[in-house]
Amino acid sequence: MTTITYRHTGRTHSSLPPSATFVPLITRIVDRWQQWRSERELESLSDDIRKDIGWPAINEAKNSKVQR
Repeated sequence: MTTITYRHTGRTHSSLPPSATFVPLITRIVDRWQQWRSERELESLSDDIRKDIGWPAINEAKNSKVQR
């Protein structure tokens, strides 16, 4: 008679393919790219339109970063 025992090694075997581990990284990259693109579109608007929607002027945004 043969006895087979299972020794738990602490490792977990994921059924996900190796490419699935890159999904969070790719998601962050896409989010940053979309944010950058949105900011570029807002910066391309005229000063009057940016003021109407509450977007700070370019010189105000730069000064707020320096004061921190």
